Amino acid sequence: MFNKKGISFICHKYAAYNIMNKRPGFNCDKLKRVHRKELLFNTSEMEVINVYCKRYKIRNQSKFLREAIISRVLNKFENDHPKLF
Repeated sequence: MFNKKGISFICHKYAAYNIMNKRPGFNCDKLKRVHRKELLFNTSEMEVINVYCKRYKIRNQSKFLREAIISRVLNKFENDHPKLF
């Protein structure tokens, strides 16, 4: 038997689990990463990336590289918009 606090803890735990699974876009097929690109770095480039990640406590290097590439691409698109005059 659980006391009142134990039951509420279990209910909150399961509520958080259900909310997480029902997030919009959480299981969306359009957002799943199915395309692979591979990068090769030379030794000095890899050392720089490792030092940066260690210094700024980046744990997920693939997320870091993905965000860096996408932000660069989006900035380029934004700067290259057509000029009317």
